Amino acid sequence: MKSIQNLTTETVQRICASQVIPDIHSCLRELIENSIDAGSSSISIRVRNSGTEIEVADNGHGIEQENWANLCRHHHTSKLEHFETLTAGDISTHGFRGEALASMASLATSVRITTRTEGMHSGQVLVFNTNGDAVETEERVSKSIGTTVTVFGLFQESLPVRYHEMQRTLKKEMKALSNLVYELSIINHDRAFELLVDGKCIINSPGKLSGPYEVYKRILSGSSLDEFSCSTDKVGIRGWITPTIPTPWSMSSSGGQLTTVFYYLNRRPINFIKKVHKIVLQLYGKFEIKKVSYILDIHVVENCNYFDINVGVDKREVIFSNGFDDSIAECIGDCLKARFEQKESRSSSKRMRGVEHADLGVKPEASRRSVAPAVKILRLGPPQISCPAIAPPSTSAAVLEKPEIIEPNETPLSAIQWQPQDVDGDSLIEEYKIPPSLPTSLVNFNKEAFLDMEVIGQFNNGFIITRLNSGSGPELFLVDQHAANEKYLFEQYYRNIKMNYQRLIIPIKLKVPPWIAEVIEENQRELFENGFTVEVKGEGGDREVALTTLPTLSGIGFNRSAAMTVKDFMEITERLSDMEVVSVGSDPQKLRLLKMLSTVRAHFASKACRTAIMVGDALTRSKMIETVNGLSELDQPWNCPHGRPTMKHLLSLDDLRNFK
Repeated sequence: MKSIQNLTTETVQRICASQVIPDIHSCLRELIENSIDAGSSSISIRVRNSGTEIEVADNGHGIEQENWANLCRHHHTSKLEHFETLTAGDISTHGFRGEALASMASLATSVRITTRTEGMHSGQVLVFNTNGDAVETEERVSKSIGTTVTVFGLFQESLPVRYHEMQRTLKKEMKALSNLVYELSIINHDRAFELLVDGKCIINSPGKLSGPYEVYKRILSGSSLDEFSCSTDKVGIRGWITPTIPTPWSMSSSGGQLTTVFYYLNRRPINFIKKVHKIVLQLYGKFEIKKVSYILDIHVVENCNYFDINVGVDKREVIFSNGFDDSIAECIGDCLKARFEQKESRSSSKRMRGVEHADLGVKPEASRRSVAPAVKILRLGPPQISCPAIAPPSTSAAVLEKPEIIEPNETPLSAIQWQPQDVDGDSLIEEYKIPPSLPTSLVNFNKEAFLDMEVIGQFNNGFIITRLNSGSGPELFLVDQHAANEKYLFEQYYRNIKMNYQRLIIPIKLKVPPWIAEVIEENQRELFENGFTVEVKGEGGDREVALTTLPTLSGIGFNRSAAMTVKDFMEITERLSDMEVVSVGSDPQKLRLLKMLSTVRAHFASKACRTAIMVGDALTRSKMIETVNGLSELDQPWNCPHGRPTMKHLLSLDDLRNFK
C-alpha cells in the first residue's frame, strides 16, 4: 500500500475551486451577489466571445485599498467573523464564505478588477494570477465609483473538458443566467439590471419599480397576479399568485430551467419549499389551473435556529428546523383558502342575484343549440381475468362497466371531453420498453410478434383472443379491439397530416419575455415551416412579436380544416425554450412542432376514438386478423392515445397442467 501524503496547496485549491464554480452562470452569480452586497443600484452583466470573457460592473461603494491584497485569497471575507453568525441564520449578505473570487482566479487565465471608492480620485486596476496574487497594481484609469470584475478564459487552461462542455452548452448556460437575473431583479426591484451577450441586450430592468410584481410584469411579460399577505409571530409573508379565474395567455414554462415560481427567504433567492408548493397546487386543483405562477417573499422575524442556508454551494437549498416549513406552509395555505372561499362566496351571491332578476320577469336568452339525439357511449374498463384458472362458460371472465346513456337535451357528443388516463398529454404516447403484464418468458416481446399471433376468436364482442407460441410454450393474449384500432387510426392521422397557411389581415402583436423572443429569433425558419410567420422588433425587455400567418391543418376532428391559435404558438415556443424538441432541420418530418401540440393530439385522439371499432361490434375473422396485425406497423402499439392498454397477457397454456 502506498503511503498517505498531503496534497499540494495548488491541487487542493484547484479541486475546491472546481466545486465552487462548476459552470459559467455560477461564476456570474457570485459576482452579481457581491455587487448587491456592495450596495449597488445598477448592475451590468456582460458575456463576450462565447463566454471566454465575462464581466460584472456595478456602482457600489468600491473596495478599500487595505483589502486589495486579500481579494482573491481563499477563506478571506469581510462578511463573516464568527461561525456562530452563520449558524444563527441572520446573514444579511448573499456571499459570506470567501471562496468565490479565489476560485475564479484558480480556474481562469486571469482576473482583472477595477475599483474606485468615494475617497479615490481615479480607478485602480488589479490583475490577479491563478494563485490569487496581484501581479499588477499600479495602473490608474478613469472610472466612476464602483467595481468592475472581468474574468478571462474561465476553464480554458485549468479544466479543458469543462471548457469544451461550456462551449457546447452555451445557450443553456445563458438561459440559466437569464433565469438568475430575473430572480434577482424581482426581489431587488429598486436596482437596475442589464444583461448583454456578445453586445446584444437580453434583459434591461430599469430599477426603481414599486415592487416585485412590477418587475415580473415588465421583464417577464407575465399575466396578472393577485397579491396577498399573512404573518405569524415568527414569519411575515408577502406574495403574488395566479388568479383563481384562469387568464388567457400566460407565458409560463413548466419542467424547464426557467420557472415562474419564485421563492425568497429574507430577500435571498432559494429553491421552492416542497410543502408550500404542494399546498398551493392542491388549492388550485379544483379550479383546474395546471400552470400556477407565484412569487413568495418570506421574512423571518426571529431567525435564530429556524433555518440553515449553508447547505449547498449555490446557497439555494435551505433546511428548516422544528417543522418551521410546516408553519410557513400552514400560514400560506390558510390565507389562500380563506381568500378563495371569499371569492367563491361573492361569485355565488352574484349568481343568486341573477336568478332573482329572472324571477322578476327578465327573460333569459333562448338557447340556439340544437337538441342532440340520444347517444350511447360504451366505456370499457380493464379486463378483470381470474388467472390462471379459466372461468367456466357460464361465467363472464371479463367485466364490462355499465354503458352510460346520454339522454336528449343534455351534453351533445361534440362537447364530450376525452381526457388521457395516466398518460403524459404532451408526449405522443407513453413508451414502454417492455409491454405491461408479460410473463418472464416473453420479456423480449416486440411489436413484430403481433404478426405471429394466431387469432382464436372474439370474446364478449370486445376482445380478440390470440395465441402466441414462445420458447416456453403457447401463451394466450387478449387484444382490446377498440384500443388497438383506435391507436392504429391515431398514428395514421398523424402521418397524413397536411398544413396550409392562413395569412392574417391584421398581424397579432404579442409582448413576450426576452427568453421567448430569443427562441423565436433562433427558430424562425422552423416556425415558418410549421405555419407561424413571425417578426421580432425591439431589444431587451421591450421586444415585440408580430404573428403574420397561422397554420391551418386539414383532417383535424370531423371538420375539413382547423386553424391554430396564439395559444398553440405559445405552447410551441415554450417547448422550444425548454429544449423539449430537436431542431426541425434534422427531422425528416417538417411538421414535428405542430404534431407535438396538445390540441392537435387531442383532436386526433378524439377522431380516432370515435371512428374506431367499438366494443360490442361483432368482427369477422379477417377483420380480427387485420386489427391484430396492424399493431405491428405502429411506432408505439402498447396503449391507445387515452392510455388504455391495447393488449394483456391472459395465461400460459402450459400452466393449465398444474391445475387439478
